[in-house]
Amino acid sequence: MLSVAALICTYNESEIILDCIHNLTQEGIDCYILDDNSSDCTRKILASRIDDGVSGVIQINRGKYLNYSQGRNMKAVAQLSLLLDYDWFIYIDVDEIRLSPYTSVSLVKGIEKVGDEGYDLINFKVYNFRPTPEDTTSNNDYRNFLFYENAGDYDTRQIKAWRADRTIDLHTHAGHLPLFSTPRRLYPTRFILKHYPIRSPQHYSKKIITERKMRFSDEERRKGWHIQYDSMTDICPVWNSEELCLFDLEHERAKLQSESSICETITYKLHSQYATENLNFTEANLRIFKHFGLQHRLRDKDLIDSINAALRIKYIILNSKTSSFCTFARPAHIVFLALKMISAIEYLEGRPLLFTKLKALCSSYWEFNFDAEQ
Repeated sequence: MLSVAALICTYNESEIILDCIHNLTQEGIDCYILDDNSSDCTRKILASRIDDGVSGVIQINRGKYLNYSQGRNMKAVAQLSLLLDYDWFIYIDVDEIRLSPYTSVSLVKGIEKVGDEGYDLINFKVYNFRPTPEDTTSNNDYRNFLFYENAGDYDTRQIKAWRADRTIDLHTHAGHLPLFSTPRRLYPTRFILKHYPIRSPQHYSKKIITERKMRFSDEERRKGWHIQYDSMTDICPVWNSEELCLFDLEHERAKLQSESSICETITYKLHSQYATENLNFTEANLRIFKHFGLQHRLRDKDLIDSINAALRIKYIILNSKTSSFCTFARPAHIVFLALKMISAIEYLEGRPLLFTKLKALCSSYWEFNFDAEQ
C-alpha cells in the first residue's frame, strides 16, 4: 500500500489540531507535526497523542526566533522529509482539509492514482471558507461553513504534495512551488484544499492581528510574501453570503476533472526553470512568451482567453467531441496561442500529442494557417 506522510506546521492551533489529525489518520496518512513554539496548549495536546494519531512532533523554534518565517519553516519541512521513509509527502497547515477530486476516492487513493499514472506533483485549488450569518446553525463547527471565496492570484499555485525526492527545495518559493534537481511531472487535475483561516471574530483578532501581521518576517515581506492579510484592518470583516460562493463538493469535483491545469503546468515548468536566475514574474512571463515563439506580447485578457481556449480544445480532443468545434468561436490569434500551449505542455510532459491530427480537426473551423508565423 502507498505510504503517505503529512508534514503539518502549527502555531497556537490547539482548538483544531485534533480535528486535523483525525481527518488525516482516517485517510491512512501518518502525521508529523512541526510546532513553531506555540504558547497555548498545543504541545501538551500533541504529547498526549504520540503513537495515537501523531507519528512525531518536532519543535522547529524553541523561542530562539520571535518572528514568523515561512522560509525557515519550509526548510524544516524539507529536512524532515529527508529523514522519513515514505512514498509521498503532503505539506498541510492545521486549518486545512484536503480531498481528492474524485467521488468516493480517498485522498490516499487519489495520490496513489497520480503516482500510478506517472506523475510526481499535485497542485491544489484553494477554497477560503468564511463565517457568515447562515453558519449560526452549525454549532460553531467551522467544518460546516457553507460559503467560500476564491483564492487570490498569489494563492493559485499550491503544489503541496510530491513523490519522495532527496533534492527537494521548499523554501525558495515559500512552499508553493517545490524545486528539484531534475524535472518532475505535475498532475493535470487539481485536488481540493478547503481552508478555514478565519473561524470567528475572536479568532480573527487573535490570529490575524496578533499572531500573524505583527510577526511576519521583514525580509520575507520585502520579497512580496505574506500579502494575504494586507487589506484586513483591526476589525473583523462581516461576510455576506450573497458575495460568496456556496460550496458543493460534487460540483467542484466535476469542475476540477473537466479542467486541465495547463496554466499551472506552464508556470511550474518554466518558472522553475528560471528560478535560479532570480527572475521576477514579469521577466519570467516574457521568457514564456518567447518559449511559445510569440513575436509580440498579448494583453492579459488575451492570455487568459488563450488558456481557457487551450483547456476547452484539449477537452474536446481527448473526449472525441469534435462536433463541439462548431460552437467554439474564438479569434484566430487566441486559438493559435492555445494550440501552442497544448503542444508545448505535451512536449514538456514527454507525451507528444498528435498535433498534426489536432490541426487537421481544427482547420475546418478557423480560416488561417496554423503553420504560418503569427
